[in-house]
Amino acid sequence: MRRRTPRTTPVIRRPADLIAGAATLLRERAFDRAVALLEQAPGAVMGGAAELTLLGEGLLGLDCDASAGAALGRALALDPGSISARLALGRLLLRRSRFAEAAAILGEADRLLPDTPDVLTALGQAMLGLRRFDVAEALLRRAAALRPYDPWPSLGLALLFFLKGDWRTAFPYYRRRRALPNAVPAPRPGDRVWAGEPLSGRSILLYGEQGRGDMIQFLRFAPILAANGAEVAIVCPPDLMPIAPAGPLLIPFWGPTRRRFDFVSSLIDVADVLGVTAETVPAAIPYLKVPERRGGLPPAPAGTRLRVAICWAGSAAHSNDLARSVPFELFLPLLGCPGLELISVQVGPRAADIAAAGATQLVLDLSPRLGDFGDTAAMLAETDLVISVDTSVVHLAGALGRPVWTLIPYHPDWRWGLGSTATPWYPTMRLFRQSEPRAWEPVFTALRAALETLAAPLAPRPVPEILLAEAERLNNQALGELKAERLDAACERLGQGVRSVADVAKIWNNLGVALRKRRHFPAAEAAFLRAVAIEPSPGPIGNLANTLTDLGRMDEARRLQDRLLAACPPESSSIYNYGITLKNQGEGEAALRAFDRALELDPANCDARWDRSHELLRLGRWGEGWRDYEIRWSLPDAGTLGACAPMWSGQALTGRTILVIPEQGFGDTVFALRFLPVLKRLGACVVVQAQPELLRLLARFPWIDHLVPKGCPPPVPVDFQTTGMSLPGHSLAAGYHDPVGGKPYLSPDPALATIAAAAIPPTPGLNIGIVWSGSLTFRGNAYRRADLADFLPLARDPRVRLFSLQKGPVAEDLYRLRAGALVTSLDSLMTDFDMTAALLARLDGIVMTDSSVVHLAGALGRPVWAVLGERPYWLWGLGERTSWYDSVRLVRRAPSERWDAVIARAGQDAVETLLQAKARLG
Repeated sequence: MRRRTPRTTPVIRRPADLIAGAATLLRERAFDRAVALLEQAPGAVMGGAAELTLLGEGLLGLDCDASAGAALGRALALDPGSISARLALGRLLLRRSRFAEAAAILGEADRLLPDTPDVLTALGQAMLGLRRFDVAEALLRRAAALRPYDPWPSLGLALLFFLKGDWRTAFPYYRRRRALPNAVPAPRPGDRVWAGEPLSGRSILLYGEQGRGDMIQFLRFAPILAANGAEVAIVCPPDLMPIAPAGPLLIPFWGPTRRRFDFVSSLIDVADVLGVTAETVPAAIPYLKVPERRGGLPPAPAGTRLRVAICWAGSAAHSNDLARSVPFELFLPLLGCPGLELISVQVGPRAADIAAAGATQLVLDLSPRLGDFGDTAAMLAETDLVISVDTSVVHLAGALGRPVWTLIPYHPDWRWGLGSTATPWYPTMRLFRQSEPRAWEPVFTALRAALETLAAPLAPRPVPEILLAEAERLNNQALGELKAERLDAACERLGQGVRSVADVAKIWNNLGVALRKRRHFPAAEAAFLRAVAIEPSPGPIGNLANTLTDLGRMDEARRLQDRLLAACPPESSSIYNYGITLKNQGEGEAALRAFDRALELDPANCDARWDRSHELLRLGRWGEGWRDYEIRWSLPDAGTLGACAPMWSGQALTGRTILVIPEQGFGDTVFALRFLPVLKRLGACVVVQAQPELLRLLARFPWIDHLVPKGCPPPVPVDFQTTGMSLPGHSLAAGYHDPVGGKPYLSPDPALATIAAAAIPPTPGLNIGIVWSGSLTFRGNAYRRADLADFLPLARDPRVRLFSLQKGPVAEDLYRLRAGALVTSLDSLMTDFDMTAALLARLDGIVMTDSSVVHLAGALGRPVWAVLGERPYWLWGLGERTSWYDSVRLVRRAPSERWDAVIARAGQDAVETLLQAKARLG
């Protein structure tokens, strides 16, 4: 007898149930599950301030700050009096070290609902960040009086007094940390907590309570207690066991114990009980030792002056990690100091930053060899200096008595105090402090100057002739690899060279060339800086200037180029590079003069003619520009054309068939379609090859007689062939600048309207599409792409619903930032450009960076606000409008302007313009 499958009914949860469940999960700190529930009811969430606040709090718990800020900002726009939203947003701003903004948000919350303890505590923390200590103290004392059981006001007061240097007042407040959930290991029932009783002949168990750095810092007290006659047992994690102090009365161990001790104490409490002050910190350095039989560093490159260990990130779980950790790339310019070797002791996920930056040959990565702190100690012992952010590495270096420079954020951890470059905790430590929040560049400028001062009097280690010969051999091999464009192999050879000899200018220069070709610009800059420091010759200086141009630092590049042009005979390539810098600075006429001069010196300089064409076109000098544009076929990376027919060069087309093939990206193909009517007017039968994603859309285009996929043979014999981006020049020669006059020339498929309507339902406000990146394979995408986080503030406006039109790998940013409730993804629907056209027709407008969607939307006549980077495509000309698409508005990013700022300008203009248009239509 066959068993029947039981009938199942799908469970559909109401939005109200989802929201209630999320609120419960938030109270249990199950942030991921709470956000997942809210993501299932985006319509209900986006329309309610309370629901958005729940979403913001959940996202804040997941460290998705950009999405949390958008949700909480929208909540406040819906309900400016929401104390919960203000409090959550204030806490987010505090975490981002944006103290003034946090103070404004929280100050208004205090005005709206005075004497709210959570608000007072957070506002007190903001005032601490602003160094307004008297105001902070008053707020925190008020909060503590209103809610005596809450540890957070007391911990704020502890930080305040620590920073002021009053440790005796601070420590009693700091004891309240024990009230935090799971903050301090609780003693076992019956254990006696040490309160200062005599220890001679007694036993005491010490344990850590925070991170590894804290434990290393306070291990200094264990030998002191043992010296007073106590038997000291230390609960020590396995990775710290190799460096823990040990002796007859000092017993480090790991794991459970059934033994009872006379006293127990956390290591930090020992400092509290002893009444330690800045003047009485035990300074017997070193108090830790390098374990025996540990491997040390590989030999230094010959000629090295300084071996410097670096670490740029602590644990991401640390509450202040956003403020204390730094981008790895900030360390790379330190290599401009001759004789310097950088050695990474970074461990954990951020150790991968070296490879991601292309700096494998620049920095010796020890992470595979660092199994525990004993390994790290052995490495640090053989370095001349340690430079690190505030993490366990600096404590280890200080405890070992090694010279260490510590990078301190503007709002520091309590132990570092304020102002001083020295610390009583470690005599060998020097503190480099931020002078304002989030500003690390000045700190690294000071670091580099200090390094150069330190290295200047040091004599380089001798360089044997045999090593110089080996370096020469490796360099010659690398040149061959570079010539053959085998960049990985070239980098490998040159990396061996710099590991062999510290300061050979041509090896560093060639390594920079290889890294620049691989588009690892910060790493290339570091290599060129080293080459210039060793030998300031024109080649490395010019290469450094070019790389600075790549990095968008035009003023620095121009200063170097001015110096070169004044000191060296005129050369086509250097003048061309100068023209590139001028072009990127917006000095078009000066750039053209530079390109013209480069071509006078070398008429075969195809790069100069190519960039000259771009600038001519950008300036609207179409005739000259389109003629020069054809030079692209002479460039090294030019594509190849098939041999099915001769290239069309203006011959009569009446009764002839011409094949138009796509040459560049989707956007260029869509742009070039406007010129097909010219071919028809000249009497041609038009055959078009197109990318498969465009075929359905173009099948309705009336100016195409035959349409075939890209790469497929034409269905009829052809007399001529041309490319899409050659058509503008031919059209101009035929008397047409833009045959469609900027008007729409594509249309969506009515059959797809129902699908699009279901995906983008009507709203009383505005449905706005966003795109933040073009194709990652496009070499210039780095200069035009933004981040999804830069667009999320648009979601704060309750009149707006956002829809993502993003394709490709970066579409995953929506899930990475947990922005699914704030931005509806259309990715799965956009199977081709025809479907994308139908979706665009449903949107009120689009705010986006430059990509193919701009061209599609413009060709459909949809309102677009295109946000352009510092190096916009020549097609967009100079103004706020383009002659190619009447519906496209151009919003240009000013030099040094952040993406989020220019996108906010674009978004505000889009919303106001579209709402006005909607009102006019009734």
